[in-house]
Amino acid sequence: GLVWAAVGAAVVTTILVAVTVPAVSRALLAPLPKLPVIGPLMARIVPRVELSLVELRAIVKPVHLVVPALLSIVGWSLEGVGIYFILRGLGASPSLLQTVFFYGAATLAGALVPVPGGLGVVEGVLQESMVRIGGIATHIATAAMLLGRLATLWFAVLLGFVALGL
Repeated sequence: GLVWAAVGAAVVTTILVAVTVPAVSRALLAPLPKLPVIGPLMARIVPRVELSLVELRAIVKPVHLVVPALLSIVGWSLEGVGIYFILRGLGASPSLLQTVFFYGAATLAGALVPVPGGLGVVEGVLQESMVRIGGIATHIATAAMLLGRLATLWFAVLLGFVALGL
């Protein structure tokens, strides 16, 4: 997973640099209107992209990005900790770090597939990683996955419906 984490970090860093450093974004956008065939289309799109980048720069300032990112890391890690305690309650004995990794990897896999809440993907990756990597019995991994998803995704969905009703 380290290679994929490094690739993901490099992609996010590249995008952040392109968005936050005006000289970089201008250098990337400048040749687009001169391209053959699609140049005229790019000539209309590039000014809109430049305007969007101005607005994005306000959002991705470190003061606006670091605190929410840290809170997200803590929140998602705690969901992994929840899976750990569920597994312990079901009689399995995985390491805490391994369980947080399983949950984080499953959540990222779910984010890569265009389905709401990673539905189906998160469950499959989480259950399979617990069984194949963690050596946890299939029935325990399945129960832990279901309980974990009920406590995180479906509890939030239920709260949303209640709030919508109110």
